[in-house]
Amino acid sequence: MTIKNKTGDLHRQVGRYIYDHLIETTQAPTMAQVAETLRCSIVEVQAAYQRLTEERAIVLQASNGEVLMAPPFSAVPTTFSVQSGSHHWWANCIWDALGIPVLTKRDARIATSCACCGDLLTITVKGGAMAERNGLPHFALPLKEWWKNVFFA
Repeated sequence: MTIKNKTGDLHRQVGRYIYDHLIETTQAPTMAQVAETLRCSIVEVQAAYQRLTEERAIVLQASNGEVLMAPPFSAVPTTFSVQSGSHHWWANCIWDALGIPVLTKRDARIATSCACCGDLLTITVKGGAMAERNGLPHFALPLKEWWKNVFFA
């Protein structure tokens, strides 16, 4: 039996499950985990993933169709680390790294490195705002251009 919400939009439940799983476990669920938890087929999960991709809610790994990004989270290690208590997430860029503490409503420490010299850069987020930092976040592209090449942005 497939669980669906009132409108029958399984993709919304799949998206919600992906984000809830990432927030709680710091890892993206596999398609098999999604199918088992939501009591649906892998084919239904793949269709939901495709729709979520079209809506720009997730980005899939080219090699296996699993979740690569569910912005602001990265399902694979990156140069943007977000630590909050025992939780450690990866972010896709500095913008996403700043979004994780806001989305999770947790204070956090962001660590990355300077693209020019490799020096460690940190930002402490408390109460949803930058509290301490060394360095200044830089956004290489305007927001409206990010989806032209989401891997570069």
